[in-house]
Amino acid sequence: MAFMMVLLVFLLGVTVWAFFQMNPKGISARTLALYNAGVLVIAVLAAYAVGRALYADAVVAKAGHAGMAAYLTIMAASTVFLIVVLAGGVIRNFFVFPVEKRAKEPPPIG
Repeated sequence: MAFMMVLLVFLLGVTVWAFFQMNPKGISARTLALYNAGVLVIAVLAAYAVGRALYADAVVAKAGHAGMAAYLTIMAASTVFLIVVLAGGVIRNFFVFPVEKRAKEPPPIG
């Protein structure tokens, strides 16, 4: 289980890093920051909602095995977080700030 938690932390870190690295160029920094913050808040709230519901069900179903219920909750909630951040990044880059809405970048020098 410890190895799975290490993998999960790695995936969470890479996903959040990639989410910010793939920011579209030519967009107002304030607008982009508000959108990114909104996606992260929604991801945390969705993960919390799923984790809370799963933990409540798992504790009832497996009385006396709260450790496994917590492990299941952490994994499921983290997966929901990853999916929401991924979907938010795709929606941001293709639908909210498509190439047509972005400011033109100057041509490279050289």
